[in-house]
Amino acid sequence: MKIKYFFFFFLFFLLSFVDHRGVSALAQNRQIDSLLNLLAIDKTDTSKVNHLIALCEEYRNIGDYNNGLKYGNEALQLTSLIPTQKYKASVYNTIGNVYYSNGNYSLALKNYIASLKINEVLKNQKDIAGSYLNIGIIYYYQNNYSEALKNYYASLNLREQIGDKEGMANSYTNIGLVYDDPDNYSEALKYYFTSLGIYEDIGNQKGIAASYNNIGRIYNSQGNYSEALKMYSASLKINEDIGNKYGSSSLRISSTDHLKITLQL
Repeated sequence: MKIKYFFFFFLFFLLSFVDHRGVSALAQNRQIDSLLNLLAIDKTDTSKVNHLIALCEEYRNIGDYNNGLKYGNEALQLTSLIPTQKYKASVYNTIGNVYYSNGNYSLALKNYIASLKINEVLKNQKDIAGSYLNIGIIYYYQNNYSEALKNYYASLNLREQIGDKEGMANSYTNIGLVYDDPDNYSEALKYYFTSLGIYEDIGNQKGIAASYNNIGRIYNSQGNYSEALKMYSASLKINEDIGNKYGSSSLRISSTDHLKITLQL
């Protein structure tokens, strides 16, 4: 009876997101058209690079990785004309995101490390922390959990130093995912609850919903179905309230702040 009950709950949870995919794709296509129009009239190299990076991200979001890499590589070539290296670091990170989404982890890692090296020279602590997080994610998917944790903790330490609460919550979430197996559920829950507390403190509804989902998944695996249902229901309600039709518990990758792109995978 419990199995049947949860089957229908999850079926409802999934179906609640289905009808909005076409609307989202249409909006993304409009955004791509808008960016292409802006690119055609750009007067400065920095504007062109920002729009090329944004195009790279938009194509990544719709799964068109070839076009994503096309515009990412165009941006990379153009950064040689810009004195500051921060744009090159951003481009390497964005290209890394495309390879990450495409499952090419070796090339994703190569680009994330290139971004990290530039950010270290620039001494940009927030972007260094983001690079560490992304590198950790790649190691996670390569099943190199010790290196994943090493980079996650490096990211967390920097974010604590600069008071980046949202970044701290993201790092705690990713650390929790490393421990998220039957032998370490208690440790995973500790990090998920820490992450939840920070998201609640800063009022990040998406993060709160994702944390509820993570915690619910562990309770479900432990057979604590009443608590799991409570967490899943809370997550679903928040996602519905904020219009987040694709809420998930997946790893979170970092992007550069000046581009104002928030990536959650």
